[in-house]
Amino acid sequence: VSPYTAVKVDDIKPIDTNKDSDGDGVGDTRDEYPTDKDRAFNNYYPSKNQTGTLAFEDMWPNKGDYDFNDLVVDYNFNQVANAQNNIIEINAAITVRAIGASFRNAFAFELNTSPDNVKSIVGQQLTKSLFKLNANQTEANQTKAVIPIFDDSFNVLKYNGSIVNTVVGGASANAQTLNIKIIFNTAVTLINFGTPPYNPFIVVNLSLIHISEPT
Repeated sequence: VSPYTAVKVDDIKPIDTNKDSDGDGVGDTRDEYPTDKDRAFNNYYPSKNQTGTLAFEDMWPNKGDYDFNDLVVDYNFNQVANAQNNIIEINAAITVRAIGASFRNAFAFELNTSPDNVKSIVGQQLTKSLFKLNANQTEANQTKAVIPIFDDSFNVLKYNGSIVNTVVGGASANAQTLNIKIIFNTAVTLINFGTPPYNPFIVVNLSLIHISEPT
């Protein structure tokens, strides 16, 4: 605006207050964690109340039915950032919706940070000893942090059989959600970390030899 002196500025309220309970430099009115100096902002993907979907074909790249329903997973990620807008924690809701297969498939994703930068992971469902794990629950012998989420999709869905929630009028089971929390030792910059769902993949039929790419 020119001249700026023409703008009426009476009774304009600031977007923030001087109160900063945790002393992180972000005022309480903008700080989503006003009593936690290590956390300040939530960054949801695809948004706070929506999910994205991954659909996998467990015979890829070999010829099969190519229906991409062997594992159907919904996801919602919250990248929790500190006052500098660097990621210190990830909260992920991973929902198994359908299994159009008889294979016992596992699901994991890779993050753009080193395994030793992961402080802790909670919420995984790992029962088959499929993944060799570090003490922090990342997969061992990897240069980047690979986060195994579950090692048997049927165990997550609590269904003892095959092909469920796939065929109209066929077998059905309630979708099940795993809530995963990943905390980092050192916050990672948003620009270097990448966009959810990062690098997701399945492990086919409890064998680490076969890895499938998502659609």
